Amino acid sequence: MDSLKIICDRQLEFMVQLGLFGADREIAIRDTCLALIVEATEVLNETNWKPWKKTPKVLNEEKIKEEIIDALHFVIELALLMEMRPLDILKEYISKMEINQKRQKGGY
Repeated sequence: MDSLKIICDRQLEFMVQLGLFGADREIAIRDTCLALIVEATEVLNETNWKPWKKTPKVLNEEKIKEEIIDALHFVIELALLMEMRPLDILKEYISKMEINQKRQKGGY
């Protein structure tokens, strides 16, 4: 079974369990975006992003991986709220990657 399908299926089950599909879709998208921002901030907080700080933070790679997976949950949740399935995600990813590569080749 393909990895992305497993991830999407598990996240969909969890979303149903949480009752996200009975909620207002716009609010669910908004709340999920906010949660994604918080998780990205938590990754950032595990780095030495404060140049003025005198004592550097020791990079906790396990904590960073955990926060990345938390963020992935919310990215997949957003995709599912937009009724995207694994093949849709793959197609959109490939399409956007091609655009990004063309931009870089063109001096973007």
